[in-house]
Amino acid sequence: MNMIEAVKHNLSNLTNFDGRDARSTFWWYVLFLLVVNFVAGMIISIPLMVSAVGSTMEAVQNGADPGNIETVFGDEMVGKMKNQMWFSAILGIVMVLLLAASFVRRLHDSGKPGWIALIVIALYVGSVLFNVMNFDTMMESIKVASDATDPQSMMRGQGELYSYGAMGYVAYLIVIVFGVFDSNRGPNRYGEEPDY
Repeated sequence: MNMIEAVKHNLSNLTNFDGRDARSTFWWYVLFLLVVNFVAGMIISIPLMVSAVGSTMEAVQNGADPGNIETVFGDEMVGKMKNQMWFSAILGIVMVLLLAASFVRRLHDSGKPGWIALIVIALYVGSVLFNVMNFDTMMESIKVASDATDPQSMMRGQGELYSYGAMGYVAYLIVIVFGVFDSNRGPNRYGEEPDY
């Protein structure tokens, strides 16, 4: 099955959690979702960055001193990052929902129960909610890390940031690990072996 067929198959089966999908069908669809996610992220990021740089350039043209320029850029970036975080959170949850049925069918193809997908969804949504609820704390960690002159303070700030996203990375890892398992040959308890 090529990418176009895999995408058509998965988009037409978004609510079908029964049956099986071959490994290639699943991974072509994952690639499609990654490309869509990347393009959507770029579409929202570029205007936000241009706006932040524009405000900074305006401060420079108005004769602001270097300390004020840094403050203007930092304040502008925090506001833009909050908007981008909300966009990323919504986009991420949409992508997980678009992947859910396909992942369940892929689990079925390797003889695994579909409820494993609930773990992935819970971990990812938990990570997104945690990040949204702790946005101000994350921004403060970035500020502490960027203002710190000693490496230990920088490491503490970065460590806090990394811990916030860990659940999301575990979700990705589960999808990768279970997504690469071999297909069961012949029929299994979830249906016939897919012919694509």
